Amino acid sequence: MKNLMTVALAILLVSVACASDRAARTQAQLNAPRIQMVKLGQTMDTVREIMKHDPESQDSALVNGSEMITWHFITKYVENDDERAEGVNTSITFDGGKVVGIKQTAWLKNGVFTKK
Repeated sequence: MKNLMTVALAILLVSVACASDRAARTQAQLNAPRIQMVKLGQTMDTVREIMKHDPESQDSALVNGSEMITWHFITKYVENDDERAEGVNTSITFDGGKVVGIKQTAWLKNGVFTKK
């Protein structure tokens, strides 16, 4: 019985990992062409309209009395033969509700970020 539970748990974990990878790949494929239309000076509403959804994640900070908000979108996701994945997140920074920065950060599935 204990072995059966272990096998069931292993199958569940593999299924979740595959679904997450598939979801990331699909989201990147949708985001990649849209992110090219985002330009400096656009409003948050305009960017949301271009991207067709809210960001995958976001953060904010108070800088010199102004709230800086950064939205993060996955824009590339590739699975390699060695069972690792790599990708690119594109971060869009807003100041006063307008785009003031667009930055891409490459990453590896093992949590290592690389310079792009």
